[in-house]
Amino acid sequence: MRPQFALTAIVLLACSGGSVSDTATGPVAPVDTTRPGPATVQRSSLTVRVRIESVDATVASAAGVGVSGIAVRIVRTGATSDSRTATTSDDGTARFDNLLEGVYQVSIERRLSAAEIAKVPIADREVTVFAGGGQQVLSPPANAAVAVALVANRRGSVVLSEVFAFNAPPSMDLLYGMGTYIAVYNNSDTTAYLDGMLISVTPLTLHQGFLPNYPCDGALKAERIDSTAMTVALIHQFPGTGREFPILPGQERVVAMDAIDHRIAAPGKQQVDLSRADFEQIGSPADTDNPFAAKMINLFAGPGPFGRGYGYLFAPTAYALSLPAARGAMVPARIISTTGLQTGQPFDVYRIPQRYVIDVMGVDFSPQEFGYDGSNRCVPFIAPVFERAPAPLVSTMLSRAIARKSLGRTADGREILQRTRTSARDLEYADPLRRSLNK
Repeated sequence: MRPQFALTAIVLLACSGGSVSDTATGPVAPVDTTRPGPATVQRSSLTVRVRIESVDATVASAAGVGVSGIAVRIVRTGATSDSRTATTSDDGTARFDNLLEGVYQVSIERRLSAAEIAKVPIADREVTVFAGGGQQVLSPPANAAVAVALVANRRGSVVLSEVFAFNAPPSMDLLYGMGTYIAVYNNSDTTAYLDGMLISVTPLTLHQGFLPNYPCDGALKAERIDSTAMTVALIHQFPGTGREFPILPGQERVVAMDAIDHRIAAPGKQQVDLSRADFEQIGSPADTDNPFAAKMINLFAGPGPFGRGYGYLFAPTAYALSLPAARGAMVPARIISTTGLQTGQPFDVYRIPQRYVIDVMGVDFSPQEFGYDGSNRCVPFIAPVFERAPAPLVSTMLSRAIARKSLGRTADGREILQRTRTSARDLEYADPLRRSLNK
């Protein structure tokens, strides 16, 4: 409730027997008496320097894509409406002035026209967009600069296509987090097999710092920015021995925490029907078992909430999809927790070598919910070889999925998804299960 201020007449009796009337005019702004002069809010500037990733320079040159005239967007983390856009000059720089203190997310997307795509060699015509992003801490009055490399969209094979991390509206009596899922999609032209692939999740601790004891530049910085391996705290493996679980070009498969109809299990809580999910997690023996959903192999995770599998509810975090060979190459490690009841305590993790990681989705809370835990988001979020900038889309208030954007369809109707290792540009809100169970 907002404080209420009323106009009031106060009568004071003077010694002479007369009266003095003091009529209030409303609240008065407090005055800072610790320093001379009026208080001021310091601001500074951010310069963004855009370049083309070296491995994609040939494709960019063929299409006629340069660094000038490109729209650059910045958003201050934690702000609900603080978004600004500028266009790069001939040298690829864009400058933003009069900025407040904070962490700024930078994102760029340059789509190719049909005429530009036609100029590209046939072998590279899967490239239809260049995108890039990054993060920069701004501490006024010091100015800052950040370099952003534009990366060509590469379809790859199987990609992480959708995650549903919705709990339930805060106004409801009891939050419900059992209806979460993650989906994978075959973005290639040939049949792939999910058998043995790994889905893993990075620990929250990796992406946030708590001052003064656990700052972002502390002990976990080396693990966070390591480009040789990804640190993960949860690992599930697809079942199968090699060719039991094919995924056709343009096909999506769903991994549910519980493969049940959550609309019935939690009526009125805006849940979805996952009873036809392709795979499900199993926590304890008491967990719900849908005989028509294949069971994920729990390689490195606890039984999950109430022993019912381990849902995809986390932010800030990165989800990774890895090749089957990653299981034999994982290296155990131990890091210190900075969150929850285990703060300051060591806990076990695994390190998955970079060469086995085939796709990553980085996500954080939406601006409306960011910062509720009092932590600082670490910059960079993770090594750019895995993820350049997370998508600030996770919300406990919106019954929406976080899905990979579409670049259009092939002549035979297959959808092509955007994949530039920049989740801030690659992901968007979407209706749940739009490419699979509700298709």
